[in-house]
Amino acid sequence: MRHIYKAMHVAIISFAMTCSITHAVEVQLIELGRQQKGILLVGANIHRLEIVGAKVIRISFSNKGTERRFFGIETTVKVANAQLKALVATYRFTLTNGKPPRPCVVAFDAMGNSWFNSSRPLSPTNEFRETRISLAGFVPTAFSQRADVNFSISSVKRLWVGFVADGESSGIIELYKLSLSDEPYKPTEPLPVSLTGDWRLIKDPAVKGQLSLIHEGTPPKPCMKFEFVFPTGRHMYALPVIPFSDAELFEYSALQFTYMAKLPEGIGGLLICLWERDGSQYYAEPAPPPSSEWRTVTIPFSSFKLGGWSKDENERLDLGQVECVVVGVHGTATGKDGSGFIIACDLKFVP
Repeated sequence: MRHIYKAMHVAIISFAMTCSITHAVEVQLIELGRQQKGILLVGANIHRLEIVGAKVIRISFSNKGTERRFFGIETTVKVANAQLKALVATYRFTLTNGKPPRPCVVAFDAMGNSWFNSSRPLSPTNEFRETRISLAGFVPTAFSQRADVNFSISSVKRLWVGFVADGESSGIIELYKLSLSDEPYKPTEPLPVSLTGDWRLIKDPAVKGQLSLIHEGTPPKPCMKFEFVFPTGRHMYALPVIPFSDAELFEYSALQFTYMAKLPEGIGGLLICLWERDGSQYYAEPAPPPSSEWRTVTIPFSSFKLGGWSKDENERLDLGQVECVVVGVHGTATGKDGSGFIIACDLKFVP
């Protein structure tokens, strides 16, 4: 097992469970985020056990519905300062059914303000490994005393450390250690966005469009293919949207993908967007042009501008809040033929 104690400062968090060791967590309705309808803290059996002389908390969970549900434990923060970068959890995870849950942390200060953030889904593992939740991407919860107070780890008094299950899921999670670390995340390779995920299509009702997953290249790899027909003479939009699990994008510099595209006359480029969790939409400028051959583009984060149709409280791209990528098209088709297509693959964030 790889220890998180390195040449860095860490602030150890003490486990302070709010329930009896052998009883289920109290079920209560909460909301994590102003865009959510509601999230339920599900009953999860929590036990203590000994592994190699270290205290481990085991959480057995089961979510049988389609709702998004949060489950976890409460901890208290002993020491925290503004230089801390992430919460690091050492865990072991067995998935018995459904999709793996995502780590999620809810932070509270002494005044009743609260914020939350989540990370990528856990990977099942027989060995203990680490997962990180960045402290830079926290946003206010729906039940926060004030929504205009910015998150600061130095003001946090307690945390809910747990997991979010999106729909049916069950398994066992063992937490070995939690710590707050001031070591920044340093990516050594690109972070791929899975193109086999849940694509959705947002478009003007007058646009005809078909979204599909194909395999192209040698060896074949998954690609998003979008075929569309725009009515001519009117401004139209069609947006294939792919969500991706929360990640620490702060140490990455750009979005990169490979594509081919045929666009109608009058439309000069693709509409590439990053969407934040609060709905703010940023588009790439300049737009990648159409191409009859495979073309790879790397778009720095600095090239993304706030859309004139969108609003953001600070008018800047918050990498800790990005949760969707758009590879689409908009504009006015001026010729007789409003048809076109986009094929995109190898979508990733690069250091």
